[in-house]
Amino acid sequence: MDVTEDYVEQIKKVGSRTASLDAPMQLEDAGNLLDVLKNSEALNPDGDSMYDSLKQDIRHALKTLTNRVSEILVLFYGLNNEPTLTLNDIGERLELTRERVRQIKECAILKLQKNIRHSSHLKSYLG
Repeated sequence: MDVTEDYVEQIKKVGSRTASLDAPMQLEDAGNLLDVLKNSEALNPDGDSMYDSLKQDIRHALKTLTNRVSEILVLFYGLNNEPTLTLNDIGERLELTRERVRQIKECAILKLQKNIRHSSHLKSYLG
């Protein structure tokens, strides 16, 4: 392909155009570019896959614990779309004292930290 001077000038013109984020868009009265970008999931294409990967890795780490211990962590930290609960609320739900819930939570965290395979893998998400 021969590159002509006219072609180079056209490329320069296209690359030099700027658009204000507040400028109105002409397509179907879509508002402005900033509105479109705010509502676009395409802004962070890696975000969803990283989030999904993190959820999967947390799920694998929690499988190394008993169901009750895993449930306490899920409820305390608000994992799996659960709301975060206080130690008292978790204790009431599981018929345990607040102190017992705290002890179980702390032991579970220590166990996860000692499990090098999971903790070192999860650390990669922290940057």
